[in-house]
Amino acid sequence: MKNLFQQLVPEYYRQMLHRVHLLSAINQRQPIGRRMLAKELAYSERTLRSDIEVLRQLGLVEIAKQGISLSSKGIEVLKACEKQSPLFSNMDEEEEEIASLLGARIVKIARSSVEEKGFALGEQLELVLNDLLPHGKDMIAVTGGTTLASLVSGLSSRLNVDREIEFVPARGGIGKTHHIQANTIAEAMATKINADYQSLFVPEQVSTETYHALIEEPSVHLVLNKLEHVDVVVFSVGDAKTMAQRRMMSQALMEELDQHDAVGEAFGVFFNPDGKVVLKLPRIGLHLSDVERIRFPIAVVSGKQKVRALKAFMKMVPHHHVVLIIDEEISHSILKG
Repeated sequence: MKNLFQQLVPEYYRQMLHRVHLLSAINQRQPIGRRMLAKELAYSERTLRSDIEVLRQLGLVEIAKQGISLSSKGIEVLKACEKQSPLFSNMDEEEEEIASLLGARIVKIARSSVEEKGFALGEQLELVLNDLLPHGKDMIAVTGGTTLASLVSGLSSRLNVDREIEFVPARGGIGKTHHIQANTIAEAMATKINADYQSLFVPEQVSTETYHALIEEPSVHLVLNKLEHVDVVVFSVGDAKTMAQRRMMSQALMEELDQHDAVGEAFGVFFNPDGKVVLKLPRIGLHLSDVERIRFPIAVVSGKQKVRALKAFMKMVPHHHVVLIIDEEISHSILKG
């Protein structure tokens, strides 16, 4: 139906996507002034004023002194539009069952040989992004890690057709593991699809004093401001022990993780099987608490050794909010119980 609609009345389909994008932007930032919204969406104030007036007449937004907000009707319409995504209707039985078991918004399984796994994960990510992202300007935050590094090969420039995508590192990174840091992956993804990217050249983990000093740096402030307004974050969930070793954590902290039965890590937070926080590392960039406000959090997880971590992580995030892209190892393990 989506493709038929595009072919018959492409101008109305583009207008619908534009309005859904505008409703989503207001929902994420409400209440927000017209001038600030125009600046963040790169619209002229005149164009935005006309768009907002149409939405107001339709009863989808409310305008007050504090700014523009969605009405209850607007919230319902936005949710209904998101549920019309082909990603919902195109899930197979296994994907639907896993989505139900884990409380995921959408689940897509990358089916491939072991050798082609990274490419297959990248292909699935591109399909998901292509369906979720509106045409025009889009910002995508990406974390680091081996899984995200492996999937770059599966992306293509088709994703950036009729879009102006900008990749932003979700965290800092300076150290030995350069090839799997967020900066490197943001650059690699941007290069692969002919998009733009930003860099965040700061240590991932810093003291409170250092943090307050660094965020005043213009280049750091620019990226952190962009991260506050991303609609998409692509990240992974790691095994606690592996991630602790990669971060070269002290023996004392390693023992603390063992004592509290830490099974996973995401966004610098280590957690146990019940989804309870065991240890939180200070960091510059996106935090676990940001996942709730971001419209499309996309977790790409690969390897059966991460099943416990993924199950625990899904207990920490809002129900039916996170989009999951997983491999067959994980899907089989979850379905077996």
